[in-house]
Amino acid sequence: MTTALEVLDTAVKIGLGAAISGIATYLVTRRAHAHELRKVRIQDATQLLRETVAKLERASTQINITDGNVSQRRREKPSITAAELHDLAEAYIAAFNDIKEARGTCILLGYDQAAAAIEAYAEQIAEHRKYQCFAGSSWAQANVDSTNPVRTELRRKALLEIAAAYRQTYA
Repeated sequence: MTTALEVLDTAVKIGLGAAISGIATYLVTRRAHAHELRKVRIQDATQLLRETVAKLERASTQINITDGNVSQRRREKPSITAAELHDLAEAYIAAFNDIKEARGTCILLGYDQAAAAIEAYAEQIAEHRKYQCFAGSSWAQANVDSTNPVRTELRRKALLEIAAAYRQTYA
């Protein structure tokens, strides 16, 4: 015959077993969820960094194309019309906006050094645009030739900082 003490003993054992199982399940699920969140965060950061690089490269290409158009235009005719000046300014502004958007992404992700490097590149682009768009008929190919290595180096530094941020994402 089963006594009340045996029933109570069995109930306590079953209850403790269930409690231990519940706690273990909670801890394992919590750890798996944290891992999944980290994985998604890494994937998001990686995708955003790739988009940032694409924006910088697109902006750089746009600037090079615009500079080439300016050089060709100078050879054909030394003066510039208001409409041509407007188109030129728009091309530089579009590139500048892409660069600023890339900077904002780095700030959002917490990569301040990459954002600072992109900001330096953006400032150089802004200076280049001012000269190209507002120097009037005193355009000089020498300006494009002299600032191109500076822009290239600033772009390279920005890309290196983004690469460091990319590596940091996986650390």
